[in-house]
Amino acid sequence: MAVESFISAMSREDAAAVWMFASEEDQDAFQSEEAVYKAFADTFPVLTDVADANVDSIRQEGETPFVQLSLTGEDGTKYAASVGFCLDDAGDWKVISLDVNSVSDRVASL
Repeated sequence: MAVESFISAMSREDAAAVWMFASEEDQDAFQSEEAVYKAFADTFPVLTDVADANVDSIRQEGETPFVQLSLTGEDGTKYAASVGFCLDDAGDWKVISLDVNSVSDRVASL
């Protein structure tokens, strides 16, 4: 499953694999595998230290699948994530939407 490969690549700091999931726009903007990885890691640092990831659900919006995940960081913090993918013309999955929130933050805001 694409989401497992993406999360695994992020936690292994595998910039080449993360590059494969970057949209053309992100690849053009950041110009290198390392820069794309750093952009994802800086924006979503929890993805660099995921201890456990579970798929909660997959929903379809048009041709775009969105995967809902429960993540646990190395420090035990729980997160909810949503990852949207699209299939490009070459048949490769690209991350087009990514949202990660601490579950404790969501509970605290109720």
